[in-house]
Amino acid sequence: MVDLDTTTISVREAEVLNALGEHLTNAQIAQKLHISVRTVESHVSSLLRKLGAADRRELASRSGMPPVGPTPVSELSPDAPEVVGLPATWTTFVGRGAELSELSQALSSNRLVTLVGPGGVGKTRLAVVAASKDAGLFVGGGAFVDLVPVSPDFVLHAVAAALGVVERPQDILQQVVHDRLRAGRILLVLDNCEHVLGAAADLVRAVLGSCPDVVVLATSRERLGIAGERVVALTPLSLTALTDDGDTSEAAQLFTDRAGRADADPVVVAEICRRLDGMPLAIELAAARSSSLGLDGLLTGLDDHLRLLSQSSPTGDRHGSMRTVIEWSHQLLDDTERDAFRRLGVFVGAFDLTAAAAVVGGGDTAAASDVIGRLADKSLLVHVRHATGSRWQMLDTVHAYAHEQLQASGEVDDVRGRHHAWATATARELEQALDAAGWQERFDAVAGDLRSALRTPSTLSTGTDAFDLALSLGHLTYARRFLVEASHHFEAAVARAPDAASAVVALRTAAHEAYAEMRGEKAFDLLQKAFARASVAGDDRMAAIVMADAAALAGRCPALFVTPLSREEILTLIDQAEGLAPPGDLEVAAHLAVASAWHGARAATVPTDAQAREALERTAEFGDPTLISSALDAAAAAASHDGHFKDSSRFSLERLQLLDRLPRHDPRVGGEIADIFHMASEAAVGAGELGAALASARNSYDDDTNQGLPQFAATHLLPPLVLSGEFDEAVEQAIVMRHGWERAGRPPAGWMSPAFFAAALAHGLRGDEDEYTKWVELGMSIARNPEVSSCSVYVGCRVALHHGPLERAWTLATSQESCGRYYDPYLEAVRVETAAIAESVDAEDQLATAQRLAPENDFVAAQLLRVAGRLHHDETALKDSVAGWEAVGARFERACTLLLLPDRVDEGTAELDALECTPSATFWS
Repeated sequence: MVDLDTTTISVREAEVLNALGEHLTNAQIAQKLHISVRTVESHVSSLLRKLGAADRRELASRSGMPPVGPTPVSELSPDAPEVVGLPATWTTFVGRGAELSELSQALSSNRLVTLVGPGGVGKTRLAVVAASKDAGLFVGGGAFVDLVPVSPDFVLHAVAAALGVVERPQDILQQVVHDRLRAGRILLVLDNCEHVLGAAADLVRAVLGSCPDVVVLATSRERLGIAGERVVALTPLSLTALTDDGDTSEAAQLFTDRAGRADADPVVVAEICRRLDGMPLAIELAAARSSSLGLDGLLTGLDDHLRLLSQSSPTGDRHGSMRTVIEWSHQLLDDTERDAFRRLGVFVGAFDLTAAAAVVGGGDTAAASDVIGRLADKSLLVHVRHATGSRWQMLDTVHAYAHEQLQASGEVDDVRGRHHAWATATARELEQALDAAGWQERFDAVAGDLRSALRTPSTLSTGTDAFDLALSLGHLTYARRFLVEASHHFEAAVARAPDAASAVVALRTAAHEAYAEMRGEKAFDLLQKAFARASVAGDDRMAAIVMADAAALAGRCPALFVTPLSREEILTLIDQAEGLAPPGDLEVAAHLAVASAWHGARAATVPTDAQAREALERTAEFGDPTLISSALDAAAAAASHDGHFKDSSRFSLERLQLLDRLPRHDPRVGGEIADIFHMASEAAVGAGELGAALASARNSYDDDTNQGLPQFAATHLLPPLVLSGEFDEAVEQAIVMRHGWERAGRPPAGWMSPAFFAAALAHGLRGDEDEYTKWVELGMSIARNPEVSSCSVYVGCRVALHHGPLERAWTLATSQESCGRYYDPYLEAVRVETAAIAESVDAEDQLATAQRLAPENDFVAAQLLRVAGRLHHDETALKDSVAGWEAVGARFERACTLLLLPDRVDEGTAELDALECTPSATFWS
């Protein structure tokens, strides 16, 4: 039992520790605790460090049940989670003691709490205080999401930004958000839901259904209407004295605090608050005027305006009185203040001085600073502390009034034009700063207004501005990893393109983004459209480049197509591109050389040596790292096809060294980076370099492009993990991979088939026939030519070789020809070993022929030494085989080899027992 009072482990870590004591795998722990396997791995690593344990077994021995009930994180860990994004406040919190207590109680016993009340009643402030007060009860932390600047289409994006998560290729944003929200007990605060009520309700409904430990606190003028919703109605501040001793009311306390007049006549203050119905925002607006009007003048002015309200409205409702106070405060502004007030209403979110100056007029930041300060002094603007510096915004009730004034002013189109120009310039500046620190915070601060400007352009906006903003916003949202949104913005840029050349730019960028999402056919179709536009514009040079890129994509990545193009179709595309190419153009020549390398002269996705060399020369001459990477990939493919697996691995390593030259924010490089990591791992497997393969796969977790995409990394990890004998982790990663692939809708992914077969191998070697069959069938379902797959045949033969019957292994070993490139050496080696066990008459000849593979694959070299030891009863060869397995890190194969050494049988048996892989005595004795 862990004593949480004397350690620094968190409640979640204690839960993981307890699960380890139940001997659960990481995948089982993740499922039990509703967190990701990656998060479990992180907690296990942390526990090993904090508790000084040597391994999982020692952790399991020190496990215990975590304490019952919520324990403040601050008492458990110095790194306590927090509710991020809570607005900083400049003023004291007055009153609301009973409401705060009720809200805290509601949050402790309900999963959805909606704080309901009219505009200006103080819902946001109370929610912020409650979230800050109760943050320690939420071990997974939480986030505050301001929905004021958000349109219904981007509610999910706002939540993702607040949680710090991003969309990932073939993994929709909703799923990524839900994955994050399963990381423990989390508080999600959604502020100002009323103008996006339907979208907010849909999001909350989905979150509550998918994330069992999430608690949602919403503020709105009306309830969300979801089953199980606990509504806490917030009424105006109390107008009665707090005690019988004559203490002032909560409303009076707020007025006195904001007016800064401790000596104010309590009778007059009480009357002012009574006439304002105890509405906090109205009281603050009135208090801001008290120094200039005096209490008597303030009371008189309020009396005049509220009398007008009562005459025009028989009910005199609080919403009307709130509006009347705002209107009166607006009438007291001078002309400069009034102009600035309504113009600033064009912003949907918080703005800085530069933005305000651009919209208010003239670009004079000094003048803008002066008028903003005056409006803030009158409580019509609220100062906001932000990571990017000082910003200002209007409360939603005030903003609605300012927007009305703008609509009625006759200058709305002019102001929108300024807003659009500011948004275009700001987006362009952010693009130029994408390589600098802090751009993401700057983008998040203005994203709502950039989207708004694109959505509601002015007639004064030029066509070029509209196109530039759409293209820049596509780039920014891609860099922010809002991939679906980026795709929509690129489509908007195509629609807004002022000419064919601009449309080609947008279409090419959209195609790159689609390839980064591993959507090959969509990318191909967009390139075809770009070719058509370039042809219409008479730009043969660009048409040649675009068509060459389409041919290269089709030839290089058929696994990303539902219906791959034939070689003849690809050659036709290349011929078209060559016919348009201007002579002597280095860029066009580089694109054409890459396309020609992948047209499948030898076999699908297999260039010739000459084609690869030509691509390397042309791309090196032009100097573009993305094209160079594609040419290196062609060289690696040609080398592996010829059995030069070490060269293939070397070419893939050169591609890894290009990563520093590929900006992660650029859509053009996203697909290339994913392929670099994939092929680096696969080529290292082909060379039997398991450590390098694992290192590359693990690095792909942390790359900015993948953003920790678990199923991609799992796909790369599985083959080297299984070949290394790390079956526990392999089984866990297989679950991650399969779930991610299924969430993405089971897209065409032939390149993933080796990982599915690797999962089958892990289960097969452990004797789990059902799981083995299931994974083989999954692998067959996505493999392009499963009946001749070296990987699938190797897996079947290796499982049969370990468990029997020998006839099955022999049938598999002799019935297929090698064709799977990186897995050919593994298949040939297992064939030779099968022949040796079966005492085939040509086993010696097969071994001699296979020896050519030893210099090209370290894993196979160790296996061939084992075969030689079997055939010749040579203990030295067997010991050398053991040393070879140790060098490559292959636990399972090392243990199997130990069974062939009389004095080490017990050691091998113990290791196989630990791996849950009891062998057939027929073959390992």
